[in-house]
Amino acid sequence: MANRDRWEYMFIPETERDRLHELGLVGWELIAVGGTDIDRIIYLKRPEPDLRERVTVAQRDAYYAALGIDHADRISD
Repeated sequence: MANRDRWEYMFIPETERDRLHELGLVGWELIAVGGTDIDRIIYLKRPEPDLRERVTVAQRDAYYAALGIDHADRISD
């Protein structure tokens, strides 16, 4: 589950507004539009992923292998 106390922020030029649907599908939400009339900026945020969401299975397996722990010996998620 994402960490609701911490946020990631991103901004994109308004000329890329066609990406908003795609960005929304991966958790980004529009929080503001700013800039000048000529150079508009779209500001987005999403909850910062927690450690479980950031670490892939391959990364975990490599970590356990580096420690010499057999895959079967590790605690299941």
